[in-house]
Amino acid sequence: MIRLKKEDETLEDLLALPPEELLLRWFNYHLKNAGSKREVHNFTKDVQDGENYTHLLNQLDSKCDLSELSNPD
Repeated sequence: MIRLKKEDETLEDLLALPPEELLLRWFNYHLKNAGSKREVHNFTKDVQDGENYTHLLNQLDSKCDLSELSNPD
């Protein structure tokens, strides 16, 4: 949880955020760790193509294959 905190925030500030904002931060933390240049700002348009979810799932379990992202149909 502490990894989601921005430099200018206290832990109390972070914990006071609405649940959706915390989830967005968690999602973006994993995207960044995956080396993705993309960022999720909402759970509608930003996840429609599934690429962000694929990167997230790969970060959580390496069995999630990323090969199709570089070889679209």
